[in-house]
Amino acid sequence: MPTPDARFTRLLGYLDADPENLALLADAADAAVAEGETAMAADLVDRYAAVAPLTPPLLNLLAVCALAEGRWADAAAILESVRADRPEDAVLRLNLARAREGLCDYEGVLTLLEDAPPPADATPLKLRALHHLGRLDEALALGRGMDPQIDDPALWGALASIAMDAEALDLAALWASRAPLTADGLAAQGLLALTEGETPKARLLLEDGLSRHPGSARLQLGLASVLLSEGDAAAAAERFDSAANIFGDHLGSWTAAGWAWLIAGDRARAQARFETVVALDDSFGEGHGGLAVIALQDGRPEDARRRAEIALRLDPESLGGLLTRALLLEQAGESALADRLRQGALKAPIGPGGHSILQMAAKLAVNLR
Repeated sequence: MPTPDARFTRLLGYLDADPENLALLADAADAAVAEGETAMAADLVDRYAAVAPLTPPLLNLLAVCALAEGRWADAAAILESVRADRPEDAVLRLNLARAREGLCDYEGVLTLLEDAPPPADATPLKLRALHHLGRLDEALALGRGMDPQIDDPALWGALASIAMDAEALDLAALWASRAPLTADGLAAQGLLALTEGETPKARLLLEDGLSRHPGSARLQLGLASVLLSEGDAAAAAERFDSAANIFGDHLGSWTAAGWAWLIAGDRARAQARFETVVALDDSFGEGHGGLAVIALQDGRPEDARRRAEIALRLDPESLGGLLTRALLLEQAGESALADRLRQGALKAPIGPGGHSILQMAAKLAVNLR
């Protein structure tokens, strides 16, 4: 049986002899997508369109090319037009859901997958959408209902990440064991080791993971947490920055980066990270809380008080808000209450997985005082 490469080459040869053969153009475009040659596939579809109107499968093929190239809006527009006449087509629905995910329309993803029985390979997409929307209980329920014999490491790794964020550590360990070499699986294993106080093991797991998956934000976050727990705040901050830049709009990553730079003594970088958080979402209390701490350290107590009030109004457990209030009370001589507030702040969860600053670095309280 010929390999896909041999088939593709043969079809191109036939097209040299019969360049306007519609069946050959369609088959060659399909083969090009299979080979990852999306630009060539699109060119072949254009050649078809110059001879005859495009069929729904070819329009879907164009959308697949757009998906492969990250042109989410183009893919969505094509697929919406095709689905108008074929609303029950599962392949079109799945591809449109992928385009919606690329556009960060996670509600749209779930709507597409819940309106009708989803395609068999839609589960990872649905899990990611639930994860992004913070609907962790639903995602965990979906994972618990899955056949444990399914051989899909990427799927189990995604579930391990969800379980970590939901603090369902037993499930995280179980699901990570089924995804031993995936980025998500190794990140979960590393963070679990860190949670259990096994820092050297955590470092080994996370460094091995990054050697295999250098672009993984979760592995960067995990190693940053290890470095911070070891007292190397500057190196941790660099790793948090890397993760935050990969994620783009993940508030927890930027927040963790801000705290790490603050611990490292670089207030300018810390302030820039907290300002990024506020710019991304000014209703997220931790951005204002971090800026409150910096304002206090800069000798701007009224600005600090104002920022802390905003932070605590948005989130009564805001780390920066509570810490600023504690330090302001201490300046006023109310040291006992200040100490209680400070300890509450330092134990508050931040960043992916809900790890507190105290969990990440035992010396943090001294560094922040």
